[in-house]
Amino acid sequence: MRILQVITSLGIGGAENLVKEFALRFNQQGIETDVLLLNGLSSSFKDELTDRGINVISLSNGSLITVYNPLHIFRIGRILKNYDIVHTHLFAAQYWTLFAKLLYKKDIKLITTEHNSINRRTENKLLGLIDKFVFSRYDKVVCISKPTYEMMQSVLNDESNLILIENGIDLSKISDALPYTKSELLNQPENIKLVLCVAGFREQKDQDTLIRSLKYLPEYFHLALAGDGVRRALLENLAKDESVSKRVHFLGVRKDISQLLKSSDYNVLSSHYEGLSLSCIEGMASGKPFLASNVSGLKEIVDGAGILFEHQNPKDFADKILELESDSKYKDEVVSKCLERAALYDINKCTDKYITLYKSFFI
Repeated sequence: MRILQVITSLGIGGAENLVKEFALRFNQQGIETDVLLLNGLSSSFKDELTDRGINVISLSNGSLITVYNPLHIFRIGRILKNYDIVHTHLFAAQYWTLFAKLLYKKDIKLITTEHNSINRRTENKLLGLIDKFVFSRYDKVVCISKPTYEMMQSVLNDESNLILIENGIDLSKISDALPYTKSELLNQPENIKLVLCVAGFREQKDQDTLIRSLKYLPEYFHLALAGDGVRRALLENLAKDESVSKRVHFLGVRKDISQLLKSSDYNVLSSHYEGLSLSCIEGMASGKPFLASNVSGLKEIVDGAGILFEHQNPKDFADKILELESDSKYKDEVVSKCLERAALYDINKCTDKYITLYKSFFI
C-alpha cells in the first residue's frame, strides 16, 4: 500500500504538522508514504522530513500564490499512478488533486481531511456548488472535529462519505522538552511574565487582540508570537501604534515549539475560528495555563479545562490573565485540567484510526 499526502506547503500550521507526523509514523509502520507539495519552499517541517528520509515532491517554489496555479492538475495527474491512496489537505490541494483524478481517470482511492469548521466559500452560491461537487467525489472526507463534521454535512447535504477522526499530538515531545530562560529566549529579565501564541500570521489567527491586550496588562507582561506570514508587517505596525513594541517579540518560524511552550507563563490562541487546533492541544499539554477565544473549534476543546475569553475582546483576555495571576490555586487547577484534556488527543490514537481507514479500502 503506497500513500501520497498532498498539501499546499509545509509552512507552520496544524494541517502541515499533521502531514509531517503522518508521513513519519506511517513509514515507521511499514506503510510507504510520500509527501507532495504544491509549493516546496524550505521550512522546518520539510527539512525534518527530508532529513529523516521521507520522499518530498515539490511542484513549484516561490510565492505562495503559486499553489493556485491550475497547471498543477496536470502535474499531479502524472504522479497519481504511483500510489494506491492519495490523501489531500487544504483547499488548493483538495481541488487540483480531485480534478487530476477525474481528468486522468486514475483508479486510486481519494481521501481528504478537512481542517476547518467554517467554509467561507459557501457564502458564494457558485463556489458552494463547486465545493459540493468536489467533496462529494472523495471516497472519504475526514473531519477533525464535531464542528467540522457539521459544517461538511451542510456543504454536502449528506454524510455518507464523512468520517470523524479527531487530531492528535505527540504528547511526549512536549512533556520531555526543556524550557529556555527568559534571558536565553528574549534577552529579558527572568521576572517578566511571558504570554506565547503559536500561529501563522494570517487573518484567521487574530494576533491583533493579543497585541491590544498589553495596554490592559502591567508593563512586566510581554507577548511572544511564534510564526510568520502575510500579516507580519501589519502586526508590527499595530504594536507600534499601541506603543507596546518593546513588549511584543516576533520569534519567526521555529523548530523548537515544545521548548517555547514550556518557557512561557501563559499560552494562548486567539483565532476567529478553528477546526481542531493542534496548537490548542499543544498549549494545553505544556503544563502552563492555556487561554483561547470563545469560538468554534476552540471552545469545544478548551471549555471545562482551559480559559475561554470573549472573541476579539482584549480587555476580557487581560482580565482572565490577571485573575489567574492573582490566584495560584486557581491557576494550578487550570493547568491540571488542561493536561487531562490534552491527554485525550494522542497522535498514536489518531494515526491508528487513519491506518484502519486506509486498510478498509482493501478488505
